[in-house]
Amino acid sequence: MEAKAINRLRLDPEKIILYRGLHLLLADRYGMISSNEQGYFYEQTRFISKHELHVQGERIKPASCNAVEPHSSVSYSTLRSPAGCEGAPKRDPDSGSGEVVEKGIEIQVNTYIGGGYHQDVHVINHTLASAAITLKLIFAADFADLKADFADLKDVESGKREQSAPIERKFETMSQGKGQLTFSYQHPDINHATRIRVAAPCDLGDEGASLRAKLILPPRKPEIISIDISSSFLGETIEPWYGLDGRMMEHSPAKVSSSNWLNSCVRLESSNPGVQDIWDRAIADLGSLHSLQGENGELFTPMGGIPKYAALFGRDALMASIQSALLNPETLKGSLLSVGKWTAAVRDDRYDAQAGRCYISASSVPLLCSAIRPLCIIMGIIRHRLSISSPRRCTLLIRRTGSSSPWSGTRSARPSIGWIETAISTATDFMNIAPSLAKPG
Repeated sequence: MEAKAINRLRLDPEKIILYRGLHLLLADRYGMISSNEQGYFYEQTRFISKHELHVQGERIKPASCNAVEPHSSVSYSTLRSPAGCEGAPKRDPDSGSGEVVEKGIEIQVNTYIGGGYHQDVHVINHTLASAAITLKLIFAADFADLKADFADLKDVESGKREQSAPIERKFETMSQGKGQLTFSYQHPDINHATRIRVAAPCDLGDEGASLRAKLILPPRKPEIISIDISSSFLGETIEPWYGLDGRMMEHSPAKVSSSNWLNSCVRLESSNPGVQDIWDRAIADLGSLHSLQGENGELFTPMGGIPKYAALFGRDALMASIQSALLNPETLKGSLLSVGKWTAAVRDDRYDAQAGRCYISASSVPLLCSAIRPLCIIMGIIRHRLSISSPRRCTLLIRRTGSSSPWSGTRSARPSIGWIETAISTATDFMNIAPSLAKPG
């Protein structure tokens, strides 16, 4: 069998999955949100459950749609020019049905997820005659109503709602070609909303089930429709982090992640192209998982759940940070801070003493956030995973150090951060500090 130039693995080829921070977009293979299990999610709540683009009354089906980065996708569609034979070259003997006419209108849709999501719809007429087309932007919770449903992710998968309330829909014309569509969740205790801002080079109309834009396309002149979708989660509005053609906005926390974190990663230069590609890909993949929540180093905490959801998992975040500590210790420092905020300081076996927090018991789970010599546990686990020390030595080490009290959001994380900063300074200290505390059994 002849070797292929490109190796590609897609776990679910029927879906386009984009993510950035705690924002997740699950779409069909055309890049559309078209079925019940799809949608745009933030904090595991669905704010958009249908998003389709129709042209001349029919839903577009791109010839190609791919995720080009973890947070962005590009799709390409072509359709017949309404101008017909007038748009074909005069020398074309079959000017009414030639390729120039059949594929005369090109539509490119660029989507960027993060802080909501941004979408650019590029439309260009490749024929020789002007053409008029009507685009309809459809946003809905189901196939009947234009609304956002704010369903919890578990509700989406099961098809059953744990809570429900009316949704108020409101469209406002901001100026010529610009409008805002707002869905407000009318629950007395859950203040959610979705705001969709559309900017088009023509009048924008509201048809109740869709937003309409009628474009007049001169030959070879591209037109752009921009869509910004922002979520308001419990009254806090999150604006899209990306603008036209993926330009990063000033308020985007991804700017910190893309510059500070990447610049502080360990550099590897290899004469083997395969090794170099693996290293560079690993850095990019880890950077794409940053939660981008909190302050300073907390932004770099890796999240879990992709591709089904995006959320903070304490164990997964800490283990991924430990394994990548040599690449960039900032990931581990940020994870300790983030996970520590969710660690309970009070244990009650009968009642949930601190709702939403988790009490880590030294007798059941190794403490990764202890106030006394926390890095000793981390080093022990690393040595165990690398088979540098025996399992018994590592077990004794973890249990001995884990007897210290857990760090929670009510205590300072400085001891943990201090140990990371000093112990990772040299490779010798990094690999040898932990075994010095453990005695062979």
